[in-house]
Amino acid sequence: MAGHAATYLARFGSREVKEGASVKVVAIIEFPTFEEAKAWYESPAYQEASQRHVKDDYNIVIMEGYSPSATL
Repeated sequence: MAGHAATYLARFGSREVKEGASVKVVAIIEFPTFEEAKAWYESPAYQEASQRHVKDDYNIVIMEGYSPSATL
């Protein structure tokens, strides 16, 4: 995370999956912008660190935050 304006909102805490596939770990990270989140993911440092998870089944999702004007 060094060099990126990011804040953990949740990380490795207790969880209870109510629907869908079970998960081992959950982290929710807030970035100032969608582009900053993508820059973190695409950074050489993250790409190198992510190699330790090559055999794991996991998902990374980058999404825009809540907007009161958004419609479903």
